[in-house]
Amino acid sequence: MQNCERLDADMKSESYWTYEVLSIEGEKKRSLVISPCDTLAQAMAGAFKDATYYIGVCGYKVALSFHEMCRACNGSGAIGRHTRRAYTERTCKACNGQPSIQVIPETPWQPSEAVKISEVNP
Repeated sequence: MQNCERLDADMKSESYWTYEVLSIEGEKKRSLVISPCDTLAQAMAGAFKDATYYIGVCGYKVALSFHEMCRACNGSGAIGRHTRRAYTERTCKACNGQPSIQVIPETPWQPSEAVKISEVNP
């Protein structure tokens, strides 16, 4: 989690957001970054920062994708339980087995000419 503040397990929100920056060179798509954040605003800020880096420094064409995920099951749809003899899973009651609550579909992104990346020397 490089761009977002740490997810707080004690938060009252039942969901968190993840963002993904994808390289869309040619016909192949490749995931460059996947990171969780507490809010959509944090996810968008992190995604734009990462995308700007990959466009400016690496020269990639990128797409952004955002997902709101269930916090109770960590986006798996099931909650596991360990006993002495076995491991069992049950459907998450918070999301009813549908861990992706909301999805903002993959969108190609390109910064405007005004966005420049520069290295800061302390």
